[in-house]
Amino acid sequence: MVTAARSLGLDLTHHRGRQITREDLDWADDGLAMDAAVLDTLHTVFGEAHHAKLRLYLPGHDIPTPWARTKTRSTPAP
Repeated sequence: MVTAARSLGLDLTHHRGRQITREDLDWADDGLAMDAAVLDTLHTVFGEAHHAKLRLYLPGHDIPTPWARTKTRSTPAP
């Protein structure tokens, strides 16, 4: 991921993922989920108060996780 970002001129070497918190959603204008399963979980965990600001990153498309280890390569979402 860091190498792919670097090829686009982005430096992610100090970026670290973490779990989203209620405070994060209180602060943010939008919460973007990479797939429908994560979006469903976010709706369940954070409820109606944040429902309107949570959505899929690419509506109608799930983004494959870079951590999945399969024999086939993922193709980019449209």
